[in-house]
Amino acid sequence: MAQIKRIGVKQTAKVVAIFYFAITLPIFIPLFVISLLIGGFTNSGNFGMFGAIFGGIFMLVLPFLYAILGGVMVAISAATYNFIAKRFGGIEVEIENETATKDVITPNTPDPTKPVLNKTPWR
Repeated sequence: MAQIKRIGVKQTAKVVAIFYFAITLPIFIPLFVISLLIGGFTNSGNFGMFGAIFGGIFMLVLPFLYAILGGVMVAISAATYNFIAKRFGGIEVEIENETATKDVITPNTPDPTKPVLNKTPWR
């Protein structure tokens, strides 16, 4: 069993923030367009257009808000995990490495069954 002793707070928060942004942007761009179109078709005067534009812009701002808030929450969670893991131990995981169990011979590795020719012995 291996134990996760510490989680890098800044790196984890950065990766999650980028992930949240990348996931939410493709969702909110169509909602931005739909919001502007629906607002443009309403006959409620200037207030309808203001609502459509405000709603549309809000749809473009949401991916940034998700990224910022997600990054902050993950940073808090990682720091809390590090605090708890230091005192009580980290999460235990079992890791299997298939290449470590196989005999791997690289092209530069000499064959142990063949004699080494033209080599002076080490002294």
